Amino acid sequence: MSKIGELTLGVGVETVFNLQFVPEFIIVTDIEGGEVSDMSWNVGGKELVNVAGLTFVEAYAEFKQNVLASQSALGNVFTTGDGYLANQQFQLRFTNNNAAAQKVYAFSRKRGTGRVITASQVVIIDGANQRFANFMSLAFADTDVSRVDLTFKNAKTGVSFSDSYDIKEIEALLSLDNPTLDGTYGTLLCIDNTNLVNRTGSYVESAIIYAAGANVTVMNSGLAKI
Repeated sequence: MSKIGELTLGVGVETVFNLQFVPEFIIVTDIEGGEVSDMSWNVGGKELVNVAGLTFVEAYAEFKQNVLASQSALGNVFTTGDGYLANQQFQLRFTNNNAAAQKVYAFSRKRGTGRVITASQVVIIDGANQRFANFMSLAFADTDVSRVDLTFKNAKTGVSFSDSYDIKEIEALLSLDNPTLDGTYGTLLCIDNTNLVNRTGSYVESAIIYAAGANVTVMNSGLAKI
């Protein structure tokens, strides 16, 4: 693949790209992170990703790459799925976070199976809680989260285990699976549930996040088939 265009000049300005394929990766490049403040994309009109806010966009880019966007000379690298998908109506929207026309590239390493990543945001009202299941990752700021209840399931035996976790314990869980990270993606906590994809090891069957002090925005990433 190659360069597909540039972000329209100006902070807060949206650029739309229309492609006839779904690439495995998209790069918005030239400076070290922070190029995109909002992003969304759809295939044939079916929305797959809609993420608002710089911290959430960067957390999406950093997930499973073991490199912070702020430390990457590449800029932001976004994964769309498990490989290249031909003959698709793929529409991509990026909102520029810089006063520069950053270059945008699309490339792939292999042909895909039709499995693509999804991402959306949910707001948990102060004093309430929200249950999540069948997710690949959850990302949120820790400031107003009092605890997280997790239920793990052993993919081989089917045995479940439930417990309540403090913020520091959630950070530790992320670091166990991602040893180059310090327990966060940028400024956000993340519950990594990629074991769910192939049903290996122990995966998170469900997570309940409790908001206390203010509303909490959660980015919920998962998988879909097109």
